[in-house]
Amino acid sequence: MRPRLQSGACVRPLSFTVRSPAPKPMRYWFSLGRSRWFGARLHVHLSVVILTVVVALAAVESPAFAAVTLLSFLGVVLLHEWGHAAVAHHFGYAVEGIWLAAIHGRCEYQAPETQWERSVIAWGGVAAQLAVAVPIIALDSVWHRSLGIFGPVVLILGYYSWLVAMFNLLPLKGLDGPLAWRIIPLLRKRIEARRVVRNALGRRRDR
Repeated sequence: MRPRLQSGACVRPLSFTVRSPAPKPMRYWFSLGRSRWFGARLHVHLSVVILTVVVALAAVESPAFAAVTLLSFLGVVLLHEWGHAAVAHHFGYAVEGIWLAAIHGRCEYQAPETQWERSVIAWGGVAAQLAVAVPIIALDSVWHRSLGIFGPVVLILGYYSWLVAMFNLLPLKGLDGPLAWRIIPLLRKRIEARRVVRNALGRRRDR
């Protein structure tokens, strides 16, 4: 029997995305409380704290540059998980938590009831990344001046995020790809079903 949420009227089973190993008990995770993003609880891994210290020590002479670099890297992970959360929330599923580590993340939400919803939610993370990366890359292609402190933003939230999104779509276990690409046969079935319905309605009108 699968576990179910106990709060309120939420009775759908709880599910987790499978891009990264399940978070350990709170030994290395720190809860920052409920966020404004769909009421999800935000958890930060110890690796984020370590990364922050390392970057700060490595760029003592340019703290602003270090801060922008660090926030850009974390922004890629957070943006991806926010995309999953946004689509899950759109379908009416409660988003219970967002887990943020230095190089990976995790979104915890109620289990979708259909394969179509599962696949669309899987695309949510990649779509959120590309919604930011593509305009940044396009702007960089026509902007021929020095980017200054915004260089890491373009490099990380643009090019690096685009590469991460493409990698995450590979049909490999542990990535979003296996679930995301199921949308193609599901979309074919939906189109075929609509075609059958239209034909049936057309024949009924001709009678």
